[in-house]
Amino acid sequence: TWQRKHVDWEISASIIDRRNNQRCGLLGLLLPTHPDYRKRPENRNPRLLPPRLARNIAGDDPFAVIYDWTRNGLAKKVLPKIHKAFQRRNRPPGRMTACTSSETTELAIVAGVGKIKR
Repeated sequence: TWQRKHVDWEISASIIDRRNNQRCGLLGLLLPTHPDYRKRPENRNPRLLPPRLARNIAGDDPFAVIYDWTRNGLAKKVLPKIHKAFQRRNRPPGRMTACTSSETTELAIVAGVGKIKR
């Protein structure tokens, strides 16, 4: 479902900084059914990600981050990653253009990451 326009809208809403809508963090989670699950970041195929997310994970100091989904110790492993994405919200996001990809894959996107109570 990552190629649906609603996913692109959620990603867009999380990276645009407006008076009534502050920029949030952006985090992608690769599910075990994703072809790039457990692959090193440099070996992942960016065409298997929502284009707007793919543009924001590039470079040495990206705005967004992608992690593999974990089944063991979920809260212990995922909450710090969400917190890290929230801390990255003030970095400049990548180029913002519409989502046009139609490929299918399994990806969970956490867009609009806000403050988290620990």
